[in-house]
Amino acid sequence: MPNYHFGQDLLDTYQSMSMFMQLAWLVVPFAFALAVFALILHHMRKTGKEIEAFPPHEPDIYKLMNEDLRERIGLENLER
Repeated sequence: MPNYHFGQDLLDTYQSMSMFMQLAWLVVPFAFALAVFALILHHMRKTGKEIEAFPPHEPDIYKLMNEDLRERIGLENLER
C-alpha cells in the first residue's frame, strides 16, 4: 500500500455521499461548536447574576473594633 493517501480516500468518500449527507457533514460540527459556546455563555451569565445578587459576606470592621479603639478614633457614636 505505498500509494494510499488518507486525504484522497476521505475526499473520495465525501464525494460519493448524497447531497444531504454532505451538507450534514459540513454543518453538524459547526452547529455543535456553536451550541457548546452558547451553553458556556449561558452558564457564565447565570452564575454571574447569582454572584451579583448574593455578594460574599464581609465582616463589619466597626463591629470588630473594641470599645477603646473606637473611642480613640472618634467612632463611639457611629452605628451601622
